[in-house]
Amino acid sequence: TPPLFSLGVVLPGLALLSAATRLALRPAGARLEALFLGLGGALGAVALLLLPEQTWLVGPISLCLAIGSTGVLRAAGWLPLSLRRVLPAALLLTTLLAALPVWFSSPPAEDFTRAINAGDIYNDDAQVRFEQQGYGIAVLPPGAAIPTTLSPDAPISRALLTGYASDNINRFSANPVLQNNAAVLFAGTHRHRFQISSPQSQTVTMLLAWYPGWQAYLDGVALPTLAAPGGLVNVALPAAAAGELTVRLDSTPARAAAWGISLLALVIISLVLLRRPRHPAAPPAYQPPPLLAAAEARILGLLLLLLGTLAWLSYQQVLPLRAAPQFALQGATLLKNRSDAGLEAYAYRLPGDTFRPGDPVTVTVYWQATAPLTENYRTRLSLRDVTSGTVWAATTPQLPGNFPPRRWSRNRYVPDTTTLPLPADLPPGRYVLAVEAFVCATTTTCPLSTRPGFFAGNGNPVGPALPLRVITVQAAP
Repeated sequence: TPPLFSLGVVLPGLALLSAATRLALRPAGARLEALFLGLGGALGAVALLLLPEQTWLVGPISLCLAIGSTGVLRAAGWLPLSLRRVLPAALLLTTLLAALPVWFSSPPAEDFTRAINAGDIYNDDAQVRFEQQGYGIAVLPPGAAIPTTLSPDAPISRALLTGYASDNINRFSANPVLQNNAAVLFAGTHRHRFQISSPQSQTVTMLLAWYPGWQAYLDGVALPTLAAPGGLVNVALPAAAAGELTVRLDSTPARAAAWGISLLALVIISLVLLRRPRHPAAPPAYQPPPLLAAAEARILGLLLLLLGTLAWLSYQQVLPLRAAPQFALQGATLLKNRSDAGLEAYAYRLPGDTFRPGDPVTVTVYWQATAPLTENYRTRLSLRDVTSGTVWAATTPQLPGNFPPRRWSRNRYVPDTTTLPLPADLPPGRYVLAVEAFVCATTTTCPLSTRPGFFAGNGNPVGPALPLRVITVQAAP
Protein backbone atom coordinates (compact mmCIF):
# COMPACT_ATOMS: atom_id res chain seq x y z
CA THR A 1 0.00 0.00 0.00
CA PRO A 2 1.56 3.35 -0.94
CA PRO A 3 2.09 5.84 1.87
CA LEU A 4 -0.51 8.53 2.33
CA PHE A 5 1.12 11.96 2.39
CA SER A 6 -1.32 14.21 4.23
CA LEU A 7 -1.38 16.79 7.00
CA GLY A 8 -4.48 15.19 8.47
CA VAL A 9 -7.02 17.16 10.50
CA VAL A 10 -5.54 17.69 13.95
CA LEU A 11 -2.42 19.62 12.96
CA PRO A 12 -4.16 22.24 10.76
CA GLY A 13 -6.89 22.49 13.41
CA LEU A 14 -4.38 23.23 16.16
CA ALA A 15 -2.63 25.72 13.90
CA LEU A 16 -5.90 27.60 13.37
CA LEU A 17 -6.59 27.59 17.12
CA SER A 18 -3.10 28.92 17.76
CA ALA A 19 -3.63 31.69 15.23
CA ALA A 20 -6.98 32.57 16.83
CA THR A 21 -5.28 32.70 20.24
CA ARG A 22 -2.62 35.00 18.82
CA LEU A 23 -5.24 37.37 17.38
CA ALA A 24 -7.52 37.32 20.41
CA LEU A 25 -5.02 37.53 23.26
CA ARG A 26 -1.99 39.10 21.55
CA PRO A 27 0.26 37.50 24.19
CA ALA A 28 3.73 38.91 24.69
CA GLY A 29 6.56 36.67 23.48
CA ALA A 30 4.37 34.85 20.94
CA ARG A 31 6.33 36.07 17.92
CA LEU A 32 8.03 32.69 17.48
CA GLU A 33 4.71 30.87 17.13
CA ALA A 34 3.41 33.52 14.73
CA LEU A 35 6.59 33.26 12.63
CA PHE A 36 6.30 29.50 12.22
CA LEU A 37 2.56 29.66 11.59
CA GLY A 38 3.16 32.16 8.80
CA LEU A 39 5.99 30.10 7.34
CA GLY A 40 3.91 26.90 7.46
CA GLY A 41 0.95 28.66 5.84
CA ALA A 42 3.16 30.09 3.09
CA LEU A 43 4.71 26.69 2.36
CA GLY A 44 1.25 25.13 2.35
CA ALA A 45 0.01 27.67 -0.19
CA VAL A 46 3.03 27.02 -2.40
CA ALA A 47 2.47 23.26 -2.17
CA LEU A 48 -1.23 23.49 -3.01
CA LEU A 49 -1.06 26.08 -5.78
CA LEU A 50 2.35 25.63 -7.41
CA LEU A 51 3.89 22.29 -6.39
CA PRO A 52 1.06 19.83 -5.68
CA GLU A 53 3.21 16.80 -6.63
CA GLN A 54 6.11 17.65 -4.28
CA THR A 55 5.10 15.50 -1.32
CA TRP A 56 8.40 16.20 0.46
CA LEU A 57 6.96 19.61 1.39
CA VAL A 58 4.68 17.87 3.89
CA GLY A 59 7.72 17.48 6.18
CA PRO A 60 8.69 21.16 6.59
CA ILE A 61 5.02 22.20 6.61
CA SER A 62 4.32 19.78 9.47
CA LEU A 63 7.38 21.00 11.39
CA CYS A 64 6.40 24.67 11.07
CA LEU A 65 2.76 24.06 12.00
CA ALA A 66 3.77 21.85 14.93
CA ILE A 67 5.95 24.61 16.40
CA GLY A 68 3.38 27.29 15.65
CA SER A 69 0.57 25.22 17.20
CA THR A 70 2.21 25.40 20.62
CA GLY A 71 0.52 28.78 20.92
CA VAL A 72 -2.66 26.86 21.83
CA LEU A 73 -1.20 26.37 25.31
CA ARG A 74 -1.36 30.14 25.82
CA ALA A 75 -5.16 29.88 25.76
CA ALA A 76 -5.09 27.73 28.90
CA GLY A 77 -5.73 30.85 30.96
CA TRP A 78 -9.33 30.83 29.73
CA LEU A 79 -9.98 27.38 31.17
CA PRO A 80 -10.76 26.36 34.75
CA LEU A 81 -7.83 24.99 36.72
CA SER A 82 -9.07 21.39 36.49
CA LEU A 83 -9.27 21.50 32.69
CA ARG A 84 -6.03 23.45 32.40
CA ARG A 85 -4.13 20.56 33.98
CA VAL A 86 -5.32 17.98 31.46
CA LEU A 87 -5.05 20.21 28.37
CA PRO A 88 -1.56 19.03 27.23
CA ALA A 89 -2.45 15.37 27.77
CA ALA A 90 -5.76 15.83 25.94
CA LEU A 91 -4.03 17.44 22.95
CA LEU A 92 -1.45 14.64 22.78
CA LEU A 93 -4.12 11.95 23.04
CA THR A 94 -6.20 13.62 20.31
CA THR A 95 -3.19 13.71 18.01
CA LEU A 96 -2.41 10.03 18.58
CA LEU A 97 -6.03 8.98 18.09
CA ALA A 98 -6.15 10.84 14.78
CA ALA A 99 -3.06 8.85 13.72
CA LEU A 100 -4.72 5.46 14.34
CA PRO A 101 -4.80 4.56 10.61
CA VAL A 102 -0.99 4.69 10.65
CA TRP A 103 -0.70 2.52 13.77
CA PHE A 104 -3.20 -0.05 12.54
CA SER A 105 -2.02 -0.32 8.93
CA SER A 106 -1.31 -3.86 7.85
CA PRO A 107 2.40 -4.66 7.36
CA PRO A 108 3.58 -6.20 4.07
CA ALA A 109 3.76 -9.95 3.82
CA GLU A 110 6.93 -11.46 5.28
CA ASP A 111 8.21 -12.86 2.01
CA PHE A 112 7.51 -9.56 0.21
CA THR A 113 9.42 -7.58 2.87
CA ARG A 114 12.31 -10.02 2.74
CA ALA A 115 12.48 -9.75 -1.05
CA ILE A 116 12.57 -5.95 -0.90
CA ASN A 117 15.29 -5.96 1.76
CA ALA A 118 17.34 -8.40 -0.31
CA GLY A 119 17.03 -6.13 -3.35
CA ASP A 120 15.26 -8.78 -5.41
CA ILE A 121 12.40 -6.52 -6.57
CA TYR A 122 13.13 -2.80 -6.64
CA ASN A 123 16.53 -2.45 -8.27
CA ASP A 124 17.86 -0.92 -11.48
CA ASP A 125 17.97 -4.21 -13.42
CA ALA A 126 14.37 -5.02 -12.52
CA GLN A 127 13.29 -1.55 -13.64
CA VAL A 128 15.04 -1.96 -17.01
CA ARG A 129 13.48 -5.40 -17.55
CA PHE A 130 10.08 -3.97 -16.61
CA GLU A 131 10.35 -1.27 -19.28
CA GLN A 132 11.89 -3.61 -21.87
CA GLN A 133 8.81 -5.81 -21.64
CA GLY A 134 6.59 -2.83 -22.44
CA TYR A 135 4.90 -2.50 -19.03
CA GLY A 136 5.43 1.27 -18.85
CA ILE A 137 7.63 3.48 -16.69
CA ALA A 138 8.43 1.59 -13.49
CA VAL A 139 9.05 4.62 -11.26
CA LEU A 140 5.85 6.48 -12.13
CA PRO A 141 2.38 6.04 -10.62
CA PRO A 142 -0.10 3.96 -12.64
CA GLY A 143 -1.36 5.87 -15.65
CA ALA A 144 1.01 8.82 -15.16
CA ALA A 145 2.80 10.12 -18.24
CA ILE A 146 6.56 10.52 -18.18
CA PRO A 147 7.62 14.19 -18.19
CA THR A 148 9.56 14.52 -21.43
CA THR A 149 9.95 16.69 -24.49
CA LEU A 150 9.76 13.67 -26.79
CA SER A 151 6.80 13.19 -29.09
CA PRO A 152 4.22 10.67 -27.84
CA ASP A 153 4.86 8.33 -30.80
CA ALA A 154 8.64 8.17 -30.35
CA PRO A 155 9.80 4.56 -30.86
CA ILE A 156 11.46 2.64 -28.04
CA SER A 157 15.18 2.01 -28.52
CA ARG A 158 15.89 -1.53 -27.32
CA ALA A 159 19.63 -0.93 -27.77
CA LEU A 160 19.50 2.04 -25.39
CA LEU A 161 17.59 0.04 -22.77
CA THR A 162 20.13 -2.74 -23.09
CA GLY A 163 22.85 -0.13 -22.59
CA TYR A 164 21.25 0.91 -19.30
CA ALA A 165 21.26 -2.72 -18.19
CA SER A 166 24.96 -3.18 -19.10
CA ASP A 167 26.05 0.32 -17.95
CA ASN A 168 27.21 1.15 -21.49
CA ILE A 169 24.79 3.90 -22.53
CA ASN A 170 25.52 4.73 -26.17
CA ARG A 171 23.33 7.61 -27.33
CA PHE A 172 24.20 7.01 -31.00
CA SER A 173 22.31 3.72 -31.42
CA ALA A 174 20.02 5.49 -33.93
CA ASN A 175 23.09 5.91 -36.20
CA PRO A 176 24.62 2.45 -36.84
CA VAL A 177 27.77 3.87 -38.49
CA LEU A 178 28.64 6.22 -35.65
CA GLN A 179 27.51 3.73 -33.02
CA ASN A 180 30.32 1.41 -34.05
CA ASN A 181 32.80 4.31 -33.95
CA ALA A 182 31.79 5.83 -30.64
CA ALA A 183 33.02 4.62 -27.25
CA VAL A 184 31.29 5.76 -24.08
CA LEU A 185 33.66 7.53 -21.68
CA PHE A 186 31.11 8.93 -19.25
CA ALA A 187 27.31 8.94 -19.05
CA GLY A 188 25.49 11.17 -16.59
CA THR A 189 22.30 13.15 -16.33
CA HIS A 190 23.69 16.53 -17.44
CA ARG A 191 26.89 15.52 -19.27
CA HIS A 192 28.03 12.79 -21.67
CA ARG A 193 31.48 12.10 -23.08
CA PHE A 194 32.33 9.89 -26.07
CA GLN A 195 35.45 9.03 -28.05
CA ILE A 196 34.28 9.22 -31.67
CA SER A 197 35.63 8.86 -35.19
CA SER A 198 33.48 10.16 -38.05
CA PRO A 199 34.92 9.84 -41.59
CA GLN A 200 32.62 12.48 -43.07
CA SER A 201 30.65 15.52 -42.08
CA GLN A 202 27.18 14.59 -40.98
CA THR A 203 24.37 15.58 -38.66
CA VAL A 204 23.76 12.80 -36.16
CA THR A 205 20.71 12.37 -33.94
CA MET A 206 21.44 11.49 -30.35
CA LEU A 207 18.98 9.53 -28.24
CA LEU A 208 18.75 12.41 -25.81
CA ALA A 209 15.63 14.44 -25.04
CA TRP A 210 16.09 17.98 -26.33
CA TYR A 211 16.02 20.84 -23.88
CA PRO A 212 17.34 24.40 -24.26
CA GLY A 213 20.89 24.43 -23.03
CA TRP A 214 22.23 21.20 -24.54
CA GLN A 215 25.54 21.94 -26.28
CA ALA A 216 28.06 19.64 -27.97
CA TYR A 217 31.85 20.18 -27.99
CA LEU A 218 34.52 18.34 -29.99
CA ASP A 219 37.84 18.65 -28.18
CA GLY A 220 36.57 21.85 -26.58
CA VAL A 221 35.24 23.42 -29.82
CA ALA A 222 31.50 24.11 -29.83
CA LEU A 223 29.45 22.33 -32.50
CA PRO A 224 26.03 23.31 -33.87
CA THR A 225 23.46 21.66 -31.58
CA LEU A 226 19.79 21.86 -32.50
CA ALA A 227 16.47 20.21 -31.76
CA ALA A 228 15.70 17.23 -33.97
CA PRO A 229 12.23 16.22 -35.16
CA GLY A 230 10.56 14.18 -32.46
CA GLY A 231 12.22 16.02 -29.59
CA LEU A 232 15.75 14.57 -29.81
CA VAL A 233 19.14 16.31 -30.09
CA ASN A 234 20.90 16.90 -33.43
CA VAL A 235 24.68 17.46 -33.48
CA ALA A 236 26.48 18.61 -36.68
CA LEU A 237 29.87 16.84 -36.91
CA PRO A 238 32.60 18.24 -39.22
CA ALA A 239 34.47 16.17 -41.77
CA ALA A 240 37.04 13.71 -40.40
CA ALA A 241 35.86 14.37 -36.85
CA ALA A 242 37.95 12.38 -34.41
CA GLY A 243 38.43 13.07 -30.75
CA GLU A 244 36.47 13.51 -27.55
CA LEU A 245 32.86 14.60 -27.97
CA THR A 246 31.25 16.19 -24.90
CA VAL A 247 27.55 16.91 -24.74
CA ARG A 248 26.47 18.83 -21.66
CA LEU A 249 23.58 20.89 -20.40
CA ASP A 250 24.93 24.44 -20.26
CA SER A 251 23.30 27.52 -18.86
CA THR A 252 19.82 28.42 -20.08
CA PRO A 253 18.11 31.83 -20.13
CA ALA A 254 15.98 30.87 -17.13
CA ARG A 255 19.03 29.71 -15.19
CA ALA A 256 20.98 32.86 -16.08
CA ALA A 257 18.03 35.01 -14.97
CA ALA A 258 17.86 33.10 -11.68
CA TRP A 259 21.57 33.72 -11.06
CA GLY A 260 21.07 37.40 -11.83
CA ILE A 261 18.15 37.68 -9.40
CA SER A 262 20.18 35.92 -6.70
CA LEU A 263 23.18 38.22 -7.20
CA LEU A 264 20.93 41.29 -7.17
CA ALA A 265 19.32 40.14 -3.91
CA LEU A 266 22.78 39.58 -2.42
CA VAL A 267 23.83 43.13 -3.38
CA ILE A 268 20.65 44.62 -1.88
CA ILE A 269 21.13 42.71 1.38
CA SER A 270 24.76 43.86 1.55
CA LEU A 271 23.75 47.50 1.05
CA VAL A 272 21.08 47.23 3.75
CA LEU A 273 23.57 45.76 6.19
CA LEU A 274 26.13 48.47 5.44
CA ARG A 275 23.59 51.28 5.95
CA ARG A 276 22.36 49.96 9.30
CA PRO A 277 23.30 52.08 12.34
CA ARG A 278 26.40 50.99 14.19
CA HIS A 279 24.57 51.05 17.52
CA PRO A 280 21.24 49.36 16.99
CA ALA A 281 18.46 49.67 19.50
CA ALA A 282 18.45 47.21 22.36
CA PRO A 283 16.55 44.06 21.48
CA PRO A 284 13.31 43.42 23.33
CA ALA A 285 13.52 41.38 26.48
CA TYR A 286 13.30 37.66 25.82
CA GLN A 287 10.28 36.01 27.31
CA PRO A 288 10.58 32.24 27.42
CA PRO A 289 7.54 30.17 26.47
CA PRO A 290 5.36 29.06 29.35
CA LEU A 291 6.46 25.83 31.04
CA LEU A 292 4.15 23.06 32.18
CA ALA A 293 3.04 23.16 35.77
CA ALA A 294 3.89 20.21 37.99
CA ALA A 295 0.34 18.81 37.87
CA GLU A 296 0.20 19.07 34.08
CA ALA A 297 3.61 17.43 33.72
CA ARG A 298 2.55 14.51 35.96
CA ILE A 299 -0.62 13.86 33.92
CA LEU A 300 1.33 14.06 30.66
CA GLY A 301 4.00 11.72 32.03
CA LEU A 302 1.34 9.22 33.11
CA LEU A 303 -0.15 9.25 29.61
CA LEU A 304 3.25 8.71 28.01
CA LEU A 305 3.94 5.82 30.41
CA LEU A 306 0.62 4.22 29.45
CA LEU A 307 1.32 4.63 25.72
CA GLY A 308 4.82 3.22 26.15
CA THR A 309 3.41 0.19 27.95
CA LEU A 310 0.92 -0.41 25.13
CA ALA A 311 3.71 -0.13 22.54
CA TRP A 312 5.83 -2.65 24.50
CA LEU A 313 2.91 -5.09 24.80
CA SER A 314 2.27 -4.77 21.08
CA TYR A 315 5.94 -5.43 20.32
CA GLN A 316 5.85 -8.55 22.55
CA GLN A 317 2.70 -9.74 20.70
CA VAL A 318 0.80 -9.72 24.01
CA LEU A 319 -1.59 -7.05 22.79
CA PRO A 320 -1.05 -6.67 19.02
CA LEU A 321 -2.11 -3.29 17.69
CA ARG A 322 -1.56 -4.06 14.02
CA ALA A 323 -4.33 -5.43 11.87
CA ALA A 324 -4.13 -8.98 10.63
CA PRO A 325 -3.08 -9.62 7.02
CA GLN A 326 -5.93 -9.14 4.54
CA PHE A 327 -7.98 -7.33 7.18
CA ALA A 328 -9.67 -5.34 4.42
CA LEU A 329 -11.34 -8.56 3.20
CA GLN A 330 -13.19 -9.12 6.47
CA GLY A 331 -16.89 -9.34 5.71
CA ALA A 332 -16.28 -9.95 2.00
CA THR A 333 -17.53 -13.07 0.22
CA LEU A 334 -14.71 -15.25 -1.09
CA LEU A 335 -14.91 -16.63 -4.62
CA LYS A 336 -13.31 -19.87 -5.73
CA ASN A 337 -12.55 -19.41 -9.40
CA ARG A 338 -9.79 -19.30 -11.97
CA SER A 339 -9.53 -17.99 -15.52
CA ASP A 340 -7.57 -19.06 -18.55
CA ALA A 341 -5.76 -15.68 -18.50
CA GLY A 342 -4.44 -15.73 -14.92
CA LEU A 343 -7.04 -13.14 -13.80
CA GLU A 344 -8.99 -14.09 -10.69
CA ALA A 345 -11.87 -12.43 -8.84
CA TYR A 346 -10.71 -13.25 -5.32
CA ALA A 347 -13.67 -11.86 -3.35
CA TYR A 348 -16.49 -9.35 -3.54
CA ARG A 349 -18.46 -7.13 -1.17
CA LEU A 350 -22.15 -6.30 -1.63
CA PRO A 351 -24.05 -4.52 1.19
CA GLY A 352 -27.42 -6.16 0.48
CA ASP A 353 -29.41 -8.32 -1.90
CA THR A 354 -32.79 -6.55 -2.09
CA PHE A 355 -33.25 -3.47 -4.26
CA ARG A 356 -35.87 -1.47 -6.11
CA PRO A 357 -35.83 -0.13 -9.68
CA GLY A 358 -33.64 2.94 -9.94
CA ASP A 359 -31.50 2.03 -6.92
CA PRO A 360 -27.71 2.15 -7.27
CA VAL A 361 -25.94 -1.16 -6.64
CA THR A 362 -22.37 -0.70 -5.39
CA VAL A 363 -20.11 -3.75 -5.59
CA THR A 364 -16.45 -4.02 -4.65
CA VAL A 365 -14.59 -6.84 -6.41
CA TYR A 366 -11.12 -7.82 -5.21
CA TRP A 367 -9.07 -8.93 -8.22
CA GLN A 368 -5.69 -10.60 -8.27
CA ALA A 369 -3.26 -12.03 -10.81
CA THR A 370 -2.29 -15.66 -10.33
CA ALA A 371 0.16 -15.42 -13.26
CA PRO A 372 1.86 -12.56 -15.13
CA LEU A 373 -0.87 -10.89 -17.19
CA THR A 374 -0.17 -10.11 -20.83
CA GLU A 375 -3.10 -7.75 -21.39
CA ASN A 376 -4.51 -4.70 -19.61
CA TYR A 377 -7.95 -6.17 -19.06
CA ARG A 378 -10.94 -3.95 -18.44
CA THR A 379 -13.81 -5.25 -16.35
CA ARG A 380 -17.49 -4.47 -16.19
CA LEU A 381 -20.39 -5.30 -13.87
CA SER A 382 -23.61 -6.51 -15.48
CA LEU A 383 -27.12 -7.35 -14.33
CA ARG A 384 -28.55 -10.48 -15.96
CA ASP A 385 -31.82 -12.32 -15.87
CA VAL A 386 -31.37 -15.31 -13.59
CA THR A 387 -33.14 -17.63 -16.05
CA SER A 388 -32.45 -16.42 -19.59
CA GLY A 389 -29.14 -14.60 -18.98
CA THR A 390 -30.44 -11.46 -20.71
CA VAL A 391 -28.33 -8.42 -19.86
CA TRP A 392 -30.55 -5.67 -18.42
CA ALA A 393 -27.80 -3.22 -17.44
CA ALA A 394 -24.02 -3.03 -17.52
CA THR A 395 -21.28 -0.57 -16.64
CA THR A 396 -18.63 0.77 -19.02
CA PRO A 397 -15.51 -1.45 -19.03
CA GLN A 398 -12.75 0.14 -16.93
CA LEU A 399 -9.33 -0.76 -15.55
CA PRO A 400 -9.85 -2.56 -12.22
CA GLY A 401 -8.99 -0.10 -9.48
CA ASN A 402 -7.66 2.26 -12.22
CA PHE A 403 -4.49 0.13 -12.09
CA PRO A 404 -3.29 -1.48 -15.37
CA PRO A 405 -3.35 -5.28 -14.78
CA ARG A 406 -0.03 -5.80 -16.57
CA ARG A 407 1.59 -3.98 -13.68
CA TRP A 408 -0.01 -6.11 -10.97
CA SER A 409 2.11 -8.16 -8.62
CA ARG A 410 0.99 -11.75 -8.32
CA ASN A 411 -1.20 -12.80 -5.40
CA ARG A 412 -1.76 -9.20 -4.21
CA TYR A 413 -5.39 -8.17 -4.55
CA VAL A 414 -6.62 -4.96 -6.22
CA PRO A 415 -9.99 -3.61 -5.00
CA ASP A 416 -12.34 -2.27 -7.66
CA THR A 417 -15.54 -0.50 -6.60
CA THR A 418 -18.26 -0.13 -9.23
CA THR A 419 -21.77 1.34 -9.02
CA LEU A 420 -24.46 0.00 -11.35
CA PRO A 421 -27.72 2.02 -11.45
CA LEU A 422 -30.73 -0.26 -11.87
CA PRO A 423 -33.06 0.72 -14.72
CA ALA A 424 -36.17 2.59 -13.59
CA ASP A 425 -38.38 0.24 -15.65
CA LEU A 426 -36.73 -2.97 -14.39
CA PRO A 427 -39.44 -5.62 -13.78
CA PRO A 428 -39.55 -7.15 -10.30
CA GLY A 429 -37.82 -10.50 -10.02
CA ARG A 430 -34.55 -12.23 -9.35
CA TYR A 431 -31.37 -11.21 -11.19
CA VAL A 432 -27.73 -12.16 -10.99
CA LEU A 433 -24.80 -9.75 -10.79
CA ALA A 434 -21.83 -10.87 -12.89
CA VAL A 435 -18.41 -9.54 -13.82
CA GLU A 436 -16.59 -9.86 -17.13
CA ALA A 437 -13.12 -8.95 -18.41
CA PHE A 438 -12.29 -7.56 -21.86
CA VAL A 439 -9.27 -6.71 -23.98
CA CYS A 440 -10.27 -3.29 -25.32
CA ALA A 441 -8.69 -1.54 -28.28
CA THR A 442 -10.18 1.73 -26.95
CA THR A 443 -12.32 2.60 -23.95
CA THR A 444 -15.44 2.00 -26.06
CA THR A 445 -14.30 -0.88 -28.31
CA CYS A 446 -14.33 -4.09 -26.28
CA PRO A 447 -15.12 -7.16 -28.45
CA LEU A 448 -16.94 -9.99 -26.70
CA SER A 449 -14.53 -12.45 -28.29
CA THR A 450 -11.66 -11.11 -26.13
CA ARG A 451 -13.27 -12.14 -22.83
CA PRO A 452 -11.32 -14.81 -20.91
CA GLY A 453 -13.19 -17.80 -19.56
CA PHE A 454 -13.67 -18.43 -15.84
CA PHE A 455 -13.61 -21.80 -14.11
CA ALA A 456 -15.04 -22.88 -10.77
CA GLY A 457 -12.84 -24.15 -7.97
CA ASN A 458 -13.51 -27.77 -9.06
CA GLY A 459 -12.39 -27.02 -12.63
CA ASN A 460 -15.84 -26.85 -14.24
CA PRO A 461 -16.16 -24.04 -16.79
CA VAL A 462 -18.31 -21.07 -15.77
CA GLY A 463 -18.03 -19.00 -18.92
CA PRO A 464 -16.88 -15.45 -19.67
CA ALA A 465 -19.40 -13.95 -17.19
CA LEU A 466 -18.58 -14.82 -13.57
CA PRO A 467 -21.72 -14.70 -11.40
CA LEU A 468 -21.37 -13.00 -8.01
CA ARG A 469 -24.76 -13.04 -6.25
CA VAL A 470 -28.44 -13.33 -7.01
CA ILE A 471 -30.37 -10.22 -5.96
CA THR A 472 -34.07 -9.57 -5.65
CA VAL A 473 -35.69 -6.52 -7.25
CA GLN A 474 -38.96 -5.55 -5.60
CA ALA A 475 -41.71 -3.51 -7.19
CA ALA A 476 -41.48 0.24 -6.74
CA PRO A 477 -43.81 1.55 -4.00
